[in-house]
Amino acid sequence: MKIIKLAIAGLAAIGLGATSAQAVPADQPPNVVVFLADDLGWADVGYHGSEYPTPNIDSIAEDGVRLNRFYTNPKCTPTRAAMLTGRDPITMGVEYSTIYPWEQTAVPMSEHFMSESFQENGYQTAMFGKWHLGHSIPVHTPNNRGFDYFFGHLNTNVNFFEHTVQRGVDLQRNGKTIDVTTIDPAVNYGPHLLASDAVRWLKEDWEKDSPFFMYIPFKAPHTPLEAPESLIKKFDYIEDKSRRTYAAMVYAMDQGMGWVMDEIKRQGAENNTIVLFYSDNGGVETGGGSNFPLKGQKGTAYEGGIRVVSTIKWPGVLPENTVSNQYLSAMDLFPSLANATNIAMKNTKPLDGEDFWDNLVEGTKKARSKPLINGSEDTIGGFFHFSVTFAGMKLVQQVDRTFEYQTITNELYNLNIDPNEQNNIAQYYPVLVESYKTLLNEWRARRPWAGGTTKVVPQAGWRAPLDWAKEVELRGSNISQEEGDNVFGFLSTKEKPEALKLIDELYGERGRLIYE
Repeated sequence: MKIIKLAIAGLAAIGLGATSAQAVPADQPPNVVVFLADDLGWADVGYHGSEYPTPNIDSIAEDGVRLNRFYTNPKCTPTRAAMLTGRDPITMGVEYSTIYPWEQTAVPMSEHFMSESFQENGYQTAMFGKWHLGHSIPVHTPNNRGFDYFFGHLNTNVNFFEHTVQRGVDLQRNGKTIDVTTIDPAVNYGPHLLASDAVRWLKEDWEKDSPFFMYIPFKAPHTPLEAPESLIKKFDYIEDKSRRTYAAMVYAMDQGMGWVMDEIKRQGAENNTIVLFYSDNGGVETGGGSNFPLKGQKGTAYEGGIRVVSTIKWPGVLPENTVSNQYLSAMDLFPSLANATNIAMKNTKPLDGEDFWDNLVEGTKKARSKPLINGSEDTIGGFFHFSVTFAGMKLVQQVDRTFEYQTITNELYNLNIDPNEQNNIAQYYPVLVESYKTLLNEWRARRPWAGGTTKVVPQAGWRAPLDWAKEVELRGSNISQEEGDNVFGFLSTKEKPEALKLIDELYGERGRLIYE
């Protein structure tokens, strides 16, 4: 039965099935769809000049606003955390690195997710794709962080056909592993599989008297570079083999987006749906991506690592075929979408993101109240990339730390006249460089000492689970699921809160012990 339902969904998604639109209340709040690409480069969409087509992404740009100055974090976990919480990942300990399969790191349980606010305001919430925000115990996973429905995988680096990580299956529906042998081969490829289930959800699960919040984080075009041969052959004219496969992956993601948007249109909900698309960070040049003409790539703090493709539409509300140069961040999505949908935000911790919705509607621009600061640890441990962007000026700092020395370089760019960061003007503005360095140091001191860092290989003796969903269930059966950050160490926030605060103060600018 499962294989039949998935096959029907896939065929319908590509236009071979019929469906009838159902009435949606005229006064219903707008639906929200967030499409997220993984490692998509600046030059990797049609409207930025890619050598392959992305018609559905381009259609969002044509029908809406191109967000020309949209910034993320250099790596994927912090971007996703920033988007869903509206808070700076540095305060959560997930800024410097991604969450690797062998780690028990997660966004702290004291954080409130945007999906929870939508859920508590009467929205149906559904997620399809890559989570990457914690995979150790049930309370870390999507179904316990505001999503009524979850179809996808908990980790990154999932292969696109077998849906495994470290040889263990990582594909689930609401905490239960899916038998991959039951999936119709016609829709088994990663982007197609996620999109076809999103189409199925819209047809079968969406209750039309409620608005929906859909989050669809594709893993494409992240490595491993894999795509159906039929799609790869479509781009035979691309000489570089990696780039050819990469193009097929982006094209497949674009196809899937089209299936979802077509179904929303068939349901009669297109004019009452906000559709947002962006990438979690810049492309990886060795992985087929292109950030031309921007400098740098994923993991770095140059524009090629953190300034990403993004576009948004809402027919009749947002202006069509326009460009916004408003400086935006993934942290701004929660407050901005809350304004757009008129939901009450249920967060208790202060947001770091800002509400720019009215500026997008009116086509205006306003200065950010605080600088945008980013940082990441390179896959080569001890090598850090930082940036401070404010009022069109940008400090780029790199810290290379070994056992015997530490080398720090500082560069300054005027993004208003040098968006591709070709002219380092740090020597001409020493006072400005020092002031930005002070801002950066204060920001770095906000990081919890127990936050994640780069660990590109597992610790000695680690073994991957055979079934990731089952592992979460088993581990959760023997671990406290209580709310809060659940810090139990030599100085527990529960048993000795005052002692922990004292040590926290002593650490000073080295970092926090207590999560903000």
